[in-house]
Amino acid sequence: MAEMGALIAGADQELITAVGDYFEDVGLAYQISDDVMDLRGVTAHGASGGRVRTKHTAEDLHAGKVTMPLAHAVGRLPDPRVREIWHAVRGGDADRATVASTVAELEAHGAVEACVDEARGLVDTAWKPLQDLVAPSWHSVRIRALGHYCAQREAE
Repeated sequence: MAEMGALIAGADQELITAVGDYFEDVGLAYQISDDVMDLRGVTAHGASGGRVRTKHTAEDLHAGKVTMPLAHAVGRLPDPRVREIWHAVRGGDADRATVASTVAELEAHGAVEACVDEARGLVDTAWKPLQDLVAPSWHSVRIRALGHYCAQREAE
């Protein structure tokens, strides 16, 4: 979609490719940050001024979904523990205590932080070739800011 916009705007092939690559990586960074937010929980401002949970913590693990934090855990946990976690969550019927301990373990072993770093790295790496091709402008600042937002979303 981004490539079509660049094409319609009259961009050359180098810019079309850079725009496409950037927004593809922004989309991946968004998904990774969504996986992180899922593990940490998502809240929003409620009508009473307090915080309201908008998504239950670790819904993806409860549903048996494989997420980036689980993928990063493969290289950070001993193989037997990775298999235990996989068997515990893959069917989508893990109890809350199992899911909570899995989340704590993913955090403690750096799998979640590795996801945050990966999301940021994707956007930063994809921005470099695009930055050299677009003139500094309010539009380029917004494009860059969108990438930062997608890679660094927080729990609200």
